[in-house]
Amino acid sequence: MHRTNVFMRVCTARFLQSSITRRIHTSRCLRSDAKDVVARKGHLEFTKSSLYKLCLPLPAQAHSSDGQKATEAQEKSDTIFLLHSAQPLSYITDMIRHESPSSSWSQGFSTPNAVTFHSGPDPSERWCASTGIGDFLRDAAIQGSFKMTVMGQDIHVSVPTFAQRTRFLRESLHRKMTEIERLTKVKDECDAIAKRTAKRFVIMGAGVLATWWLGVGFATFYTNLGWDTMEPITYLTGIGMVYSGYLWFLYHNREISYSSVFGAATSQQSHKLYLRHNFDPDRYAELIKEVKKLRHAIKRAGRDYGIDWEQGMTEEDIASVQRALQVVRREDEGEGEDEDHEEKKGEQYLESEADLTAPDEKPTVIKESNKKQ
Repeated sequence: MHRTNVFMRVCTARFLQSSITRRIHTSRCLRSDAKDVVARKGHLEFTKSSLYKLCLPLPAQAHSSDGQKATEAQEKSDTIFLLHSAQPLSYITDMIRHESPSSSWSQGFSTPNAVTFHSGPDPSERWCASTGIGDFLRDAAIQGSFKMTVMGQDIHVSVPTFAQRTRFLRESLHRKMTEIERLTKVKDECDAIAKRTAKRFVIMGAGVLATWWLGVGFATFYTNLGWDTMEPITYLTGIGMVYSGYLWFLYHNREISYSSVFGAATSQQSHKLYLRHNFDPDRYAELIKEVKKLRHAIKRAGRDYGIDWEQGMTEEDIASVQRALQVVRREDEGEGEDEDHEEKKGEQYLESEADLTAPDEKPTVIKESNKKQ
């Protein structure tokens, strides 16, 4: 009886030990599977060099050599691809194939549809490999992500939001608007001083003319000179004024008038003050043009996300760059640009970056049928 109890205890202990071993093994398998699922997530970023930075956690076979199993560090590592919007999707396939020197991995790409791209909810729809990367990302931006199937394994890639997409553009816009705000304050102060100086000049001119008129009248009627002497003087003075107006036209290339004289005096004084305060008008005009192009580019990118972006929507923008916003908007209203011209201005900033505006034509989609032909 004693031997029977001992035998039962040993069998129970062995059963419990094997059960615990199976649970540990199952737990490790579940962890590895969960780790594999988490590892199959990539992301897309935008760089300052107008390129896409695609980070993909490629399958372990892509990092193995001679059929050996990949290490844990290799499984966790991501592969970064720098892409251009004009390149086709097949370019990504070629780059993934060249990532591994193993023959088994390269031979797998000889099969059709080794790497497929999906941006919609329907998994049976895939994009043609000859589609441009920029066109593909336009549709993927609406969904917020897209899926790649590499050798039968799915990789979900997240597409940046509008804030991430335009981060570099908005940072550059803020720097330029801050500089325009500073230069605008200097320009307004110089222009105000120049106008006051020009007004004093005009008042002095009116005083000189009044003095001349009173002097001619006094010499004509209250002195012995009389009209016989003053007539040729006034005649010669009139001819001299006509000749001076002709010289003015040759020098300034405009007819003489009170407004032209006032404008010339203001411009001359402003130019002197600009030099004194280190204000460069050419640099100021160039900054305004660059800011307008940046604004058009950000607006164009925002239309893809359904966002009607407008600078100055926050209290911080209104307080920091209020004058600069007024100057830029005044330039836009003065030029009277239509929507097509605005899009052309933004093309040079979005052509080689992530151009996320939805295309007019429908995307090229190939439907895979599950039925056997």
